[in-house]
Parts: sequence; structure tokens; C-alpha cells
Amino acid sequence: MSASVERLRTGSPARLVPALAVPTVVGLVASVAYQFMNTFFVARIGVSAVAAVVVVFPVTLVVTAAASGLGQGLSSVVSRALGAEDHDTASTAARTGLIVGVTGGAILAAALGAALALGGLALLSVPEDIRDLAVAYAVPTLAAYVVMTINVLCGFLARAEGNTRFSMRTQLIAFVTNLALDPLLIFSLDLGVAGAGIATLIAQAAAALAYRWYFRSGPGTLRPATARTRLAILRPALAIGAPTTIGLLLSSVTQSYLNSIAAGYSADHLAAIGVVLRLYLLGVLVVTGFCTGSQGLLGYTVGRGDHSRMRAILRILTLYVLAVAALLSALVWLLPTSIASLFAAPGPVRDLIADALPVVFSGLPALGLVVVATTLFQAQGRPRPALATTLLRNGILLVPAITAATALSGAAGIPTGQLLSDLIAGLVGAAILIRQSASSPGSGR
Repeated sequence: MSASVERLRTGSPARLVPALAVPTVVGLVASVAYQFMNTFFVARIGVSAVAAVVVVFPVTLVVTAAASGLGQGLSSVVSRALGAEDHDTASTAARTGLIVGVTGGAILAAALGAALALGGLALLSVPEDIRDLAVAYAVPTLAAYVVMTINVLCGFLARAEGNTRFSMRTQLIAFVTNLALDPLLIFSLDLGVAGAGIATLIAQAAAALAYRWYFRSGPGTLRPATARTRLAILRPALAIGAPTTIGLLLSSVTQSYLNSIAAGYSADHLAAIGVVLRLYLLGVLVVTGFCTGSQGLLGYTVGRGDHSRMRAILRILTLYVLAVAALLSALVWLLPTSIASLFAAPGPVRDLIADALPVVFSGLPALGLVVVATTLFQAQGRPRPALATTLLRNGILLVPAITAATALSGAAGIPTGQLLSDLIAGLVGAAILIRQSASSPGSGR
């Protein structure tokens, strides 16, 4: 048994949750920070270039959704198998998931790229002067997302065995590589928006090489390279991960919907709402990082049948999530203009970003409760309630709330509608967590 797995069994929950969560948060933030880097550098080209990156982002979320859903499911299956000391099942699930995930990611990315090039941008109401730029950015970026699929799955597997630090290191490798290549490819080699996508591709390839070492000859407990391939073992993983995939797909659809609404007002509104939603995604990722880092711990504890320990972990995780989300919301309220200035020059776009940020971030603590509830259900291997909490915010509440809010107050209704949906979903999440904390051992309620 590796030291990381032993720590899941014997470590203090009060210390384990932040110890597992902080590296995960750093890694997840680094893994998407290239999007902000791309926006930061591309903004020096012009508003149309920023809008092109904004338009492509929800499309790439489709690949991310598939990989993240499978990764969440694998994490649950693997961590519970490790908790039950069934290492053969854990490694078999890891190998099968990697093969299926990479193959499916490649097919999906190719289909999405073809759809964009053959008229999909027109269906999304993207202005003609932005379409060519969007395609130029999408082609290398979608190729990068195929490689990213490997990294996403390997990251979930490393965290499932308690090694969140190595996962963080690989994501930092990708971040630093991307940071170094963006200005070189975009400006020095004059590749424009395409250079941003190529930088992402190279950065993801560097991270994939690090994971190859970890699972072949490094400190990892899992050994996918020498395990068997068994498709049937993926059935529970796919069911458990489905809520994550569906939630991210719905996020992609709703973000495309919001982009089309914003584009109906002006290119400035489109660029501004794209930046706001990405910044909020960064906040959500911080909250999600605490939950993702703790999912392996929760799953391992469930596999061992230690329900009292599981409830203690749940309470500590919830407190950390609420505290971090409240801190991020306060920061945005205090510095909206300063934050907006990082992504837009003085003018209408910056003003729109600064106005919307505090409204949207006010719902982050409430959304955090939903994420904690969903993570718990997935760690327990309970896909149906996990799907219900996912659909509540992303499917049932978000689009109607934004549609109603924009009908009443125009473009200003986009952030207001998002806040309302998060607050309502948060109330439901709070009720679920209270019930889970009060349930008797083994009740499974």
C-alpha cells in the first residue's frame, strides 16, 4: 500500500481535507488558467479576437464534459476498490477508462471541429467577421483537448489514490509551458489566435508525458499499463460520471445560449459576458477543487464502510467550501474594476465586466453547497441523486431564470438570472447536506 493510500485510511479528516484539496485547487486553476492567458494575450489583438476565443470555449467544454464525467466515475470506482483493498479491479478500471476515454475524445473533437467549420458558427449567431478567427483558434485547441483528455483522466486516477500533489505538478507543467509559448507564438511568430491554440496543444503534451512516467514507473499505486482491459467494469463508472458530463454539457449549451443573447446586444456585451463567465468558472473551479480533492477520501471511506468518518469528512468539507466561496465573493465585490482591467482596456467592455462580476459571484457560496452534495453522491456510487442535483441548477433553473431576467431588464438580466438560479439551487443543496449529516450509519439516504 502506497503512502498516499495509507493516508486516506488513517489521516485526520480535519487535516486531510485541506491537504488533499489545496493541491487539487491549484492544479485545477492552473489547468484552465491557460484560457485566461489566451484571453489576456489575445485581447492585445482586438475585441474580435477575444470574441472568437469566447465563442469556441463552450464548444471545447463538450470534450471536457466527456472526460470529466468519465474521470469522476473512475475516481469513485477506483477509490472504493482501493478502500476494499481490491487493487486488481482498481487498475483494470483505470486502464479500460483511459483507452475508452482517449478514443472517444478524439472522435468527439474531430466531429466538433468539422461542425464549426461547416456552418456551426452561423447557427450560433456569431458575426461573420469573427467566424474565421474562431475556426483558426478552434482547430489546434480541439486537438489539444484530445491530449487533455488523457491528463484529465490521469488526474482523477492520481487523486483517487490520494496523490493530489502529483496531479497538481503536472497541471503546473502545462500552465508554465503555455505561459511561455503564448507570447512567442501569438506575437513573435505572428500566428495570432491560432498561436494560442497551438501553445495549449504543446503544453498538454508535456503534462501527458509526466503522467506516463507516474503510472509506468513512478510512485503510483495503479498500474494501468500492465492491467487487463474489461469494458464491463466501466458501466458503474459511466453511470456515476454521467451527472458530471451532463452538467458540463448543459453548461456548454447555456453558455452558447448566453453568448447568443449577449451578441444580440453588441460585440462588447459578447466579449464582456464571456470574460465574466470564465472568471466565475474560475471561482467554481476553486470550490470544485475542494470537493474533487476530497472525493477520493470520501470514496475510500465508503469502500471501507466507515460511515461515521464519512460524515465527519462531509462536515469539514462543507465548512471549507463555504468559507472559500465567501472569501472569493468578497474579493470580487471589493475589486471589480481592478479585476476587469486585467481583461479589457478602459471602455465599455471593462465597465460591463465590472458591473456584472459582483452580481454573479454573490451566488458562489450557494452553488458550493450543490457541488458538495453532488460530490458526496458520486463518492457513494449513487448516480441518480447526483444527476438530480446537477440538473437542478444547470438544467431546470438557469435558462428560465436568465430568460425571465433578460426579458425584464435586458443585458443586465444575464448576471441577475445566474445569481437567482444559484441561490435557489443552494437552498436545496443545504437541505440535502443537513439530511445526510443526520442520517444513521449505512442508511444510504
